[in-house]
Amino acid sequence: MHNITTAVRRLTFAPKQKDMRVTDVKTGHFVFVPRADRPARYVELRRELVNAGYDVEGTSIEVRGTLAPDGKLLASGTRQPFALSGPATDKLRQALKPGAEAIVFGSWKGDENGERIEVARWEPAP
Repeated sequence: MHNITTAVRRLTFAPKQKDMRVTDVKTGHFVFVPRADRPARYVELRRELVNAGYDVEGTSIEVRGTLAPDGKLLASGTRQPFALSGPATDKLRQALKPGAEAIVFGSWKGDENGERIEVARWEPAP
């Protein structure tokens, strides 16, 4: 598991080592909170983990942000845009108007076109 923390430390959005935690050694489940002042990139995370000899079977993300007029979520702090997808997205867009703040939970994907959250659930930000 040492290789996972080493790989994550190479990320431009890497947290401090004390903020990284392996939660299941057998499955390689790993949790960390990216730096709030830098955009998080799925492609970068996947590349570093694959280069360290691991595979990414799935990722979960929690993002607090503002709903943009184009339907994307702009992360608080960085204003990084996240495209939203999945069945819960329609309900989110019906309940919240552009400019409203929310916390969105779901699986995280990304490619050269940007970051995407498959929305599992969401809640209005307090």
